[in-house]
Parts: sequence; C-alpha cells; structure tokens
Amino acid sequence: MQVVNRVRSCMFSPPLVLDECKRRALSLGLDTVLYKGRPTMLRIRYRGTDGACTLILFTSGKARYMGKDEDAFQRMLQLESTLVPSTRISSNREATRTVL
Repeated sequence: MQVVNRVRSCMFSPPLVLDECKRRALSLGLDTVLYKGRPTMLRIRYRGTDGACTLILFTSGKARYMGKDEDAFQRMLQLESTLVPSTRISSNREATRTVL
C-alpha cells in the first residue's frame, strides 16, 4: 500500500487573523492564497526537497494539514508557531488517509 494523501486536523484558539498569518507565511517565502468567500480560509503551501504539505486555516480556529510526505508535514509543524499567532487547543489527529 502506498499513501497518496493524508489529512490531519487540529484547532487553534479562535478567532484567527488570517491576514496576519498570510503576512507571516509570505515573509518565510511560502505560497499563500486567501479565500474571502464562504468559508473564509487561508491556504499556505510548503514545497521543498522533502516533499509538499498544505496548511488550511479557517477564521473559526480550525486547521487542516494535507499531504502525503511525512518530512514535509514535520517541517510545517516546525513552522506552525511562526505562522499562526495563536495557541493550539487540540492535538493534531489524522482525519483521513488515502492509499493505493
């Protein structure tokens, strides 16, 4: 079996100020897109030699990490305290895993 995607979810203390998170991500050279529709969310994408991982933040404090590469996920976790000016209030748990 080969893992092709994983989704992990957690919660930060709300409300999240997505403009501030975007500014912090851009200062680190990460790709970002702020969606103003419903729901309002910020997509932060990390791409490196160790793989790719995407972090999606919602103003409600909910967050999702998506990607198949464990090394890239660990890198995003290291950047989390720099990216998100809020305290995590729930652990990062695996929501889904897609395998072939």
